[in-house]
Amino acid sequence: MATLSCLWTAVLLASTAESVRREAVWKPELGATVTCRDEEQKSEFAVRLESELGAGQWGSVFRAGNLAVKVEKDNSWKKSDTWAKLKDYKHECSIMRSLEGLPGMHLPKCLAYCDVDGYSVLIMELLSEARDLTKAQQLSSEAKAELVQDVYSSATAMLKAGISNVDQRAVNILAKSSGQAYFIDMGMASRDSEIREMCAGPDSGFIAV
Repeated sequence: MATLSCLWTAVLLASTAESVRREAVWKPELGATVTCRDEEQKSEFAVRLESELGAGQWGSVFRAGNLAVKVEKDNSWKKSDTWAKLKDYKHECSIMRSLEGLPGMHLPKCLAYCDVDGYSVLIMELLSEARDLTKAQQLSSEAKAELVQDVYSSATAMLKAGISNVDQRAVNILAKSSGQAYFIDMGMASRDSEIREMCAGPDSGFIAV
């Protein structure tokens, strides 16, 4: 009996510990606090998710003071997706940093990348005064002309750098009142060399040429 009692106590303790652990796991939702440590940049940010700026299939972007925070809301795809390497936020941050400073290229700065309880987190510069291209009709004629040229310059700069983004839609390009265009959401961007490597893989379904 003593052995059974001891075993039952151990089960209860383990169950309680697991319940507490589940409750302690951070969740990406409004009001949550994010502590992001970027080991590569040796930087740390502690921010609170104040309001949602936008949402996609796998993640959401929140305002946190003067920062934009992109957080995964579903990380189940990481276990089985052949293209997981290219969808990871660390890869997205790498793409953004490689594009910084290119002539004719405008995009928010990637300030930090980290992983919080299995969820990828990206902390970026917030473009608070910019609106996406679906609202471009509100710009002046001069700003619209500047915008067209700026979008062309940025797209050309990306291609010359060997980077393609298959998700560069109107909602993923922000425009300032001056006509400056900022490319955002590099989650589907990739380097030409990475695409060739992935397509040549045994599980890709493609034939390398």
